[in-house]
Amino acid sequence: MTKTKYVTDLLTIEEVVLGKLFKIPDYQRGYSWDSEQVDDLLKDIEHISHQDHKHYTGTLVISKDATSERYNIVDGQQRLTTLIILLKELYEIDKEKYSHIHNTFLIQNQGQYILETNKETDAFFKECIIGDKKNIPATIKSLQNLRKSKTQIHKWLKNQNGSIDVIHDTVLNKLGFLCFAPANTKEIGIMFEVINNRGKALSELEKIKNYFIYYATINNKVSLQVKVNNNWESILKYLSESGVISNQDENNFLRNCYLVYYSANKSKSWNVYDELKLKYKPDDKSDLEDKIEEIEGFIDFIEEASQSYAYFIKGDVFKREYNGLLKKEIATVLKQLRCHPVNASVLPMYLATMSYLQDKPDTVLELLKIIEITNFRIYVLPNANISRADSKQGDLFHWANLLYNHPQWHSDHFEEPFHTYLGNELKGDIFDCTKAELKDFTKQMCPESVFVQSLTVDLDESIDYYHWNGLRFFLASYEESLNAKRKETWDIEKILISRQETKKDKLNDYLSREHIWANKNLLQYFPENYIDKRRLGNFVLIGLSSNIQLNAWNIQDKVKFLIENASISIMQVNGLKKKLDKAWEFASSKYKVKKKSFYMNLGCSLIDQRENELIKFALKRWKFEDEKFNRFIEIDTFKAVSQNKNETFFLKEK
Repeated sequence: MTKTKYVTDLLTIEEVVLGKLFKIPDYQRGYSWDSEQVDDLLKDIEHISHQDHKHYTGTLVISKDATSERYNIVDGQQRLTTLIILLKELYEIDKEKYSHIHNTFLIQNQGQYILETNKETDAFFKECIIGDKKNIPATIKSLQNLRKSKTQIHKWLKNQNGSIDVIHDTVLNKLGFLCFAPANTKEIGIMFEVINNRGKALSELEKIKNYFIYYATINNKVSLQVKVNNNWESILKYLSESGVISNQDENNFLRNCYLVYYSANKSKSWNVYDELKLKYKPDDKSDLEDKIEEIEGFIDFIEEASQSYAYFIKGDVFKREYNGLLKKEIATVLKQLRCHPVNASVLPMYLATMSYLQDKPDTVLELLKIIEITNFRIYVLPNANISRADSKQGDLFHWANLLYNHPQWHSDHFEEPFHTYLGNELKGDIFDCTKAELKDFTKQMCPESVFVQSLTVDLDESIDYYHWNGLRFFLASYEESLNAKRKETWDIEKILISRQETKKDKLNDYLSREHIWANKNLLQYFPENYIDKRRLGNFVLIGLSSNIQLNAWNIQDKVKFLIENASISIMQVNGLKKKLDKAWEFASSKYKVKKKSFYMNLGCSLIDQRENELIKFALKRWKFEDEKFNRFIEIDTFKAVSQNKNETFFLKEK
């Protein structure tokens, strides 16, 4: 029986690599060290350079690869990779003086690389890190990390001021490693678990990739290992394009995939790696072929979902890659969804829907329109029926899971009828029923009365719409509709441009929300939290050419300034003058002296006018095609006060 080989002596890096070739297994994460970890290593080298003995630097866990002459690096790959980058940069300083580095640590005489990294980074590592090609794009995070580390080390060596020989001696002779070689597959599995939970934290996505390759290796399923390796490069590329680069981002993405493919159970979806380890135990050989097929299906879905996610986040990706029917129409709805300030609750439904894009683009377009309306009315609006940001998610996740996993479902297959939230019988195929479920769910949770209530401030409410995270999107959608009436285009995605981006690009302006009645105006009469200063109708979308403070100006001066100084023509701003004139006439008819009562009536009248327009717009924009909104009459604060009515809106009786 082979025994595990323990090495208790500290070995130099040359003693570690002498006569060996190494490979980072594909189940290992890509290169993840950032500037902080690299800086720590470089500082260690500086410190150790002043000592006269070997210093413990780290542990390497290696195992002999069964199919090649190489040793797999089970643990320690980040540190070893970084040191080889450092040695490469030392070699470049004086190739003649440090010629031994090339054959010992970089490339053997036979042309074999001493270190081969995992599939996602190997070609880039060989050509751009060991080689010096600079025109190969770093499309994923691990490649970006490699390039940054090389640059950081190059700059550090350049600043060593004649200490290169000392650095060379320290790296080769004073860094000490412990080397451990597990003797069998079981021990490697144990090490795999230990490594997955130490060092720099892995995302759940990285963990399941590693686990699936480990599972394939244990069960000798080459097809699964090939599937993981082939698909993961595409997955990481799309996620990188989407800006999904942090562990939390990857965890959220994987959670959505799990909810659609495996289970709509919210609790289980928070621990995907643990759930999949329980589902696919390495020592359980029962129904192995079915399990492999299921895993491969999940990997295919993750790849498909990563592309759909990129379509959702980046319109350019959709424009570049999708060449099917209804491209323009689908792009429009994706743009609207992209601009929503919140979307977590509908992402599983979105991913399930997009899985049918190639075969059923017309159905996908219909569903996307419904999803956009549902998300706005349930999760973007400050909806009184939704107590928390994740309320009712379970229903949406359940429908998403059914939509993806039961494409052949039809109501005719069942004797007992199924019903929607509103009690309507579900009829038709899975697509018909999903549409009906979403619509009736939305109608139940946000009927016309709740819709209007969500956009108004009752006289006893404390809500301030300035702090509503959906305000910019709402006002941008309103601006889009105003332009459409004149057959002019207006890009709603302007609101996605950040303040930081506008500082870099002077051609763009940050579109911000602005009070019409300034929050600090006439504080002796109207405090900052005065109700009319907090109402939806008191806000406009603007792009100002200067950074001037406007929070204390009176209404008429501020409206004049907003119109004359806007860097972007905004129709809702341009329309303020007419409304202000009407409000001024109304207030003047009641009060000749321009004091508290005059300005109270002026502000309230102006804001009532705007709120009437905004609510009529919203009821038209976010209603379903088969839905009738005919109860809303008007906003009239003066009438509400005279009737001792708490709400400022009036509806027809049902």
